[in-house]
Amino acid sequence: MRRDIILLASGRVAQALLAIASLRLLTALLSPAQIGSMFLMLSFASWFGLFLISPVGLFINRNLHRWHCEKVLLERFQVFNLYVIAVSMLALPLIFGGKVFLNLGSGIPLFHFIAVVALYICVSTLNQTVVQALNMLEHRGAFVGLSVLTTALGLLFSVGISIFAGKTAYCWLYGQVLSFFVVYIPARIKIRTLEPAPAGGHSAGLSALSCAGLGPLWRFAAPLAIATCFMWMQTQSYRLIVEKFIGAEFLGYFVVGLSIATSLAGIVESLVHQFYYPGFYKQIQGAGKAERIEALSGLAKKTIPVYLMLLLFTVFMSQHLARLLVNPKFQTVWKFAAIGALIEFFRMITNIFSAAAHSEMKTSALMWPYFWGGLFTSAAVLAACLSGAPRLFIPVCMAGGGLLTMVLVKRRMKELAGFKTDKAAIFKSILLCAGLVPALLFGRQEPLWRAILIVAVFGLYFLFAQWYMLFPGNKTQGKLDLSPSLSGGGNETFPPEI
Repeated sequence: MRRDIILLASGRVAQALLAIASLRLLTALLSPAQIGSMFLMLSFASWFGLFLISPVGLFINRNLHRWHCEKVLLERFQVFNLYVIAVSMLALPLIFGGKVFLNLGSGIPLFHFIAVVALYICVSTLNQTVVQALNMLEHRGAFVGLSVLTTALGLLFSVGISIFAGKTAYCWLYGQVLSFFVVYIPARIKIRTLEPAPAGGHSAGLSALSCAGLGPLWRFAAPLAIATCFMWMQTQSYRLIVEKFIGAEFLGYFVVGLSIATSLAGIVESLVHQFYYPGFYKQIQGAGKAERIEALSGLAKKTIPVYLMLLLFTVFMSQHLARLLVNPKFQTVWKFAAIGALIEFFRMITNIFSAAAHSEMKTSALMWPYFWGGLFTSAAVLAACLSGAPRLFIPVCMAGGGLLTMVLVKRRMKELAGFKTDKAAIFKSILLCAGLVPALLFGRQEPLWRAILIVAVFGLYFLFAQWYMLFPGNKTQGKLDLSPSLSGGGNETFPPEI
């Protein structure tokens, strides 16, 4: 277990460094308007990812170990690949309609708007599905290597294409698409070696296309698709509204600020998924209700303190993180980063509570909480755009929508599976974060070298605090238990945006 955590943590450190370089270079090469246009295109891609692909991806995670034991995993992936291609084709006319009839993305050429979004949906999903499956099957080395390679090549290709072909949103995203495709090839070869194709070319797994095979998928994924559609309204629809009523330039500044928080959250949440979710899904496979509730309680006990410490770290360090991570022309976005940390905290905690619906295979329980949260957020952001102070009200409205969704999901999941949270661990994590308060004493106008030093010092303390929570004293005798069970005390279905 110690080897696994060191390997996974090393991979995430490498990706974190690449993410820092990526955000810094992105804000140096692209104008605020182009950055706003880039995130607008990603919002289109994420709608298809969340609504049509993510629910199926979660169903795959829920059944991955069983399919692997039955030696039908490759055939299931074949069916999924065809489905992803079909979704990408479906995206073409819908993107065209949004561009032509709603006048969204007015600064993006029509061809590149359609091509980038469709390619991103298809290639990124294929890459992430196979790479994440390697982690779920506990092939940590291959997973870490391919994940880091995807991020590194994405940065290399995006910067290269942007410099030589044009400093535009679509050039940057073409680089991301190319990296996903290049790394997908060795990832696919690797997973094929884990499960050789059946002799004689017989594809038993294609029986999933029968009515009996599609029934469980439909019952699981259809309600979840509706819920994730409203999740998109809560987390992504603001980009379309802001671009339409205020403009791509303000959207660029706003999203860059939020991206500081989302980048850190993505790194930590990915680590959490890599550490705990493979064991969680394995533990609930074929388990009784009591065992599933125990697994859920263990998952909440381990993960909520991690996310709470991340929230406090990002808020206290937002000024210094903005100085370090983005180009000087974006220095004023640190306030958006602080509020973005709160938005990300509500989102990640909601995801933990949502695991109860996945465990019980009753994803319909998520529909109404996300409906009200998404509806509130979209309406509130629209009202904020029409107000006289959009810079203040837009992030506040988004945080309010996240809080509403979290409260509603928590209440509904308590009815579904009454798992517990560890209040002592939460209080302990808050006390540990007291060591971050001195970061507020330093000004935000310090030289870059001093910002690097401040982030490094307090970042090391943050890592120490997380490590201390993982190793709760002498009772563990130095051993780390990655099991989500109470006794021991990735699901990334759509790829990151930068």
